[in-house]
Amino acid sequence: MINEIDKLKKAKYIINTLIQGKDPISGNVIEDGSFIRDQRMISCFAYIADVLSKEIEYHEKKHLPDKENFDANKLDLSKIKMPEEDCGINAIASCINELVDGRIMKKVTGAQINAKLKAMGILSEAVDSDGKTVTTTNEKSIEYGIYKVVSSYNGREYEKVVFNEKGRKFIIEHLNEIMNFSES
Repeated sequence: MINEIDKLKKAKYIINTLIQGKDPISGNVIEDGSFIRDQRMISCFAYIADVLSKEIEYHEKKHLPDKENFDANKLDLSKIKMPEEDCGINAIASCINELVDGRIMKKVTGAQINAKLKAMGILSEAVDSDGKTVTTTNEKSIEYGIYKVVSSYNGREYEKVVFNEKGRKFIIEHLNEIMNFSES
């Protein structure tokens, strides 16, 4: 019995064969005068092929085992290549994620690391002029190599939390402790 993914793949094969101007049954080239060779029909077939590709991808992902939660213990943190310049937490998370096999383990986000640093009292939260809650530094932050700089995005200035060499090193050396920190 053919399963759903196989049916979708066969349908995609048929459509792609038609797009190439071939008869999917015989493999012979379809004559130029045929309506199937009309560019508008080929565009329709390409649309169907795209929909089928997305449906195949959805069904294949549905059958994958759930990813493991991020676990710093399973990474060789000595292989992380950090930026030379002071940077934000998302740049650090991106460097960490270069070691993560995203098919097996969930990647870490800057927001996750920041949340743990806030729980540890190393970072804080504040309300900006627009009433939004933002991550900010506190009196302990500088001890860990974390400070604020004025930056701009889309013409709007804001205070960005950045990590100097000491801060980047702290994150890597204590990543497991940070990610496993619990307030309880």
